[in-house]
Amino acid sequence: MSWVEDDNLSLFRVGPQGELSIYNTNSGESEYVENVFALDQADQIWKFIKGILSTYKWGSSATTAHGLLELDYFIVRRLLDKNPEGLDQKQLSLYNAAMKWKKPKYLQFVPPKPEVKQLSENNYTVAESSIIGTTGKPKLTMIIIGNVDSGKSTTSGRLILACGAIDERTIEKYHEQARSIGNESSALAWVMDKRKEERERRLTIDLSWWYITTETYGVDIVDAPGHNAFMKNMAKGACFADAAILVVSASVGEFEAGVSSGPAGMTKQELIIAYTNGVRFFIILVNKMDTVDYSEERFNEVTSEMSRLIAKVTGNKRKILCIPASSLADDNISTVSDNMPWYQGWQFYGKEGYTLIEAIDAIPQPARSVDGPLRIPLIEAHKISGVGTVVVGRVASGTLKANSKVYLAPDDKEYTIRSIETYHDSRTHIVPGDTIGIQVSNMPISHFTRGMVMTGINDPIPSVRTAIVQMKMLSIPNQWRVGATPFFFFHTASVTCKIIRLIKAGDEENPDYISSNQNAVVEIEPARPVAIEPYVNMPPLGRFSVRINSKIVAVGVVKSVSAAGSYTAQTGRRRRRR
Repeated sequence: MSWVEDDNLSLFRVGPQGELSIYNTNSGESEYVENVFALDQADQIWKFIKGILSTYKWGSSATTAHGLLELDYFIVRRLLDKNPEGLDQKQLSLYNAAMKWKKPKYLQFVPPKPEVKQLSENNYTVAESSIIGTTGKPKLTMIIIGNVDSGKSTTSGRLILACGAIDERTIEKYHEQARSIGNESSALAWVMDKRKEERERRLTIDLSWWYITTETYGVDIVDAPGHNAFMKNMAKGACFADAAILVVSASVGEFEAGVSSGPAGMTKQELIIAYTNGVRFFIILVNKMDTVDYSEERFNEVTSEMSRLIAKVTGNKRKILCIPASSLADDNISTVSDNMPWYQGWQFYGKEGYTLIEAIDAIPQPARSVDGPLRIPLIEAHKISGVGTVVVGRVASGTLKANSKVYLAPDDKEYTIRSIETYHDSRTHIVPGDTIGIQVSNMPISHFTRGMVMTGINDPIPSVRTAIVQMKMLSIPNQWRVGATPFFFFHTASVTCKIIRLIKAGDEENPDYISSNQNAVVEIEPARPVAIEPYVNMPPLGRFSVRINSKIVAVGVVKSVSAAGSYTAQTGRRRRRR
């Protein structure tokens, strides 16, 4: 349950969309406050309620009435969603204690959950991407990000259909199945939203991949979630990307909620995550223009705000590539729209065009490190009957062939590569930029941990004992001192790290603490082994972000690392074994 009790016997509830309900247990009457859609407003309401409860000297024990006086807003949200993902250890303890507290007499005041129509097995089919042979075109990995309900999955589906990567019959089948639950407008989104739960809730939960070809590139499309509860999944996809399509909604209210500073405003958060993970090319797709009558004034308003936001995050004030579009109606996705005669097209790196597909081809070809040491950050593993363990990752550096010997850092055990596949297409040789599935011999799936990195046996990554990192502090709730244990996200790995030394904060050497809006250099100690390297040696493994309650509070790079044995911290190399 997600209720708070005070001495006046009133119950308060902050709902999943930020709505607030107030119930009186004496009269049984309720007042339902609707349309508090901006969650930062709900956050302020929640803080106000906590102040009232404190005035009444309401108990703060975590086992009494949820202990919500001691819980922050984000724990309340996790209690509502019954999903503790993203909470730190202290918050998780309070969450677990709160979940155990129940009083049956309050059940009568709980409003019924909104009905979610269930898909029958006959109306649940999933299509998979495939590659027939090799295209011979340069590879590009494009992640599609943005706030929840901005139309990311529909944009992905429209791109896939326009490039001929899925047949019309499958789309027609999705329309019929979506119509059965009154959700026909989501049919294109179902191309990427493959889980039954995602389709029923109209919410992207995990990453989804598809391969398309344009005139210039072979493109891996990565559809990422936009809900703050699933930012960890979005972040692991961002570290795979070369470029990003940032989808924002032109609808009045939806855009403002997305760029707000409250918990619902994930546009800026996803932009920071992508930029921190090395994405430098952004296409801004102003979607849902059909909901504002294709207004030029609204497009200019959104473009102006996004230009300011991107300049603030990236430090780059040059003109950005913005496209007015409607993914549902295919306006300016694959064909030039007749609904916006005022739109004069875009210019990007010396190229011109009108549509999103043309903009993808305008992105400069990414530089690849073919001659560098083998580095493949791994994102997931699967146990396949008759095949064995298959790990999935993207090649950041080096090359790999079947039957090669490799290490999986930080485990540092030797394995043999049996086969390599890309979208069910067998490969004998892969290069940087390829997203691949690798069959690993004699590896129990229980040995896999997200964040492992596949390396060559001649250039392994040792287990890091401590690291010196340089951070840009954005906005942290309290000052950080020695002993603080924030949660760090390196490439596909996430780990709690203890700050063991404050080296510099701004211009001050050996400070007592670090606070918001400072540049800091600190030494950290990961709580468990993690495979990272100095940024100057291997940028994909040397970047990180620090998040609290799904909000980014700091970003930075690894300056040096130290490990047991004969590891050299400044170069990131280990002496050859004898």
